[in-house]
Amino acid sequence: MPLQWKIVGIADLNQDGVSDLIWRNTQTGDVNYWLMSGINQMTTGTIAQAVPAAWQIAGTADLNGDGKTDLIWRNTSTGDVTVWYMNGATWMGSWDYIARGVRQSGRSRASCLPAPPSQPILSGGNTQTGDVTVWDMTGADWTGNWDYIARGVPLYWQIVRPH
Repeated sequence: MPLQWKIVGIADLNQDGVSDLIWRNTQTGDVNYWLMSGINQMTTGTIAQAVPAAWQIAGTADLNGDGKTDLIWRNTSTGDVTVWYMNGATWMGSWDYIARGVRQSGRSRASCLPAPPSQPILSGGNTQTGDVTVWDMTGADWTGNWDYIARGVPLYWQIVRPH
């Protein structure tokens, strides 16, 4: 794989119980996927083309409760956070804002953690302070509630998505 392609997400896109890979081309903005069978690539395809560089995939989660993984995007210029609703590896063309103008103090990575009663929470780490927070969600709507999980985590540690 050429160096301009970076893995930006891991999710079970085809609901076969195996993690699939989501790739982003840092030069063109194209977003592709690899459906996997263990360590073997089965199928590839394109999710989107020419997505502006300011929009970065921050995580994956089922935010609308349909059992399918959606893509969480963050705009590195504006701080806006959105969700693209997916049907497997296909973007349905619909999206929603999760939050607007989130403070830009460090880049964050989002991960989804299951929380009772089946409502996700988004967690993110600040790459300047090492603080790790969670956002309480109701589907794709941020409740406005958040809390710290930890503060000052060494910056060489990274949040990984459970699967």
